[in-house]
Amino acid sequence: MNTEFEVKFVGTSHDAVRQKLNNLGGNLEQPMRLMRRAIIETPELKKKDAFLRVRDEGDSEQHVRDISKKMGFDWKDAVFGDVMAAYRMQYPHLSEQDTVGNIPEVRFSDPLPEMLKSK
Repeated sequence: MNTEFEVKFVGTSHDAVRQKLNNLGGNLEQPMRLMRRAIIETPELKKKDAFLRVRDEGDSEQHVRDISKKMGFDWKDAVFGDVMAAYRMQYPHLSEQDTVGNIPEVRFSDPLPEMLKSK
């Protein structure tokens, strides 16, 4: 599986970014839309220090439920919210004020941030 990279640039204009991408030869493949994520954690995945994230990119919730079921996951194990919902399950000492936004850089190759270490 390829590593996923996610970068955010704040204070930008969507229209300006679209125009720059268009000028660079980019093509719009998917219009902006609401995307929801469900985090699924099972005892088996937890043993591997892992979780499954299913992203709903505009399909119906029922479609996402159906695919999750076909994959052998129980919808009652789904966790909704941002990545911190999964982190708070994995690292129960985290408070609502602890967010990845408090970490200057998040890279997979870096050591575990202090915030995530048990206290």
